[in-house]
Amino acid sequence: MTEFCSPPLNAYDNSSSEIGLVGLSIGGGASIAAAGRDAGIKAAITVGALSHPVKVMTAQFTALHIPNFVGSFLFSYMRFRHGIDFNKIAPVAHIPNAKAEIMLIHGENDEIIPLEQAKDFLTANPEKTQLWVVPEKGHSDCHFHPEFWEKVNTFLNAQMPSE
Repeated sequence: MTEFCSPPLNAYDNSSSEIGLVGLSIGGGASIAAAGRDAGIKAAITVGALSHPVKVMTAQFTALHIPNFVGSFLFSYMRFRHGIDFNKIAPVAHIPNAKAEIMLIHGENDEIIPLEQAKDFLTANPEKTQLWVVPEKGHSDCHFHPEFWEKVNTFLNAQMPSE
């Protein structure tokens, strides 16, 4: 008989003080939320990160011609029934607490997560956040810009220099 149990608490201890995160879209939002909750994270790079899930869902409802009251009802229901407070889980609510340096990369023509959401992050924590708006790119193609990897490497080397 096989027993399943949790690993020991120290099984995932990270002995490095140099933690960096990279995230695309919702993963970028999660990286920012994590950086706002964990002072051990030194740097985060996001590509097309969402600042608030309600903004994304509302925009999608509008694009699909779903009336505003449907979205409002759905958000209220999710809060009442499941206890989901979108304002508390929104990455933009966590970025003011971030100790990490954050590089936001956002496509100029992103139709999934509009550029305005990257600007929300800048407003919430201008001291720790920088934004590169990638010309002529959308949500998932910023890495095709000829300067992408150079900018990423420069940021990482500045924030997390090798010993």
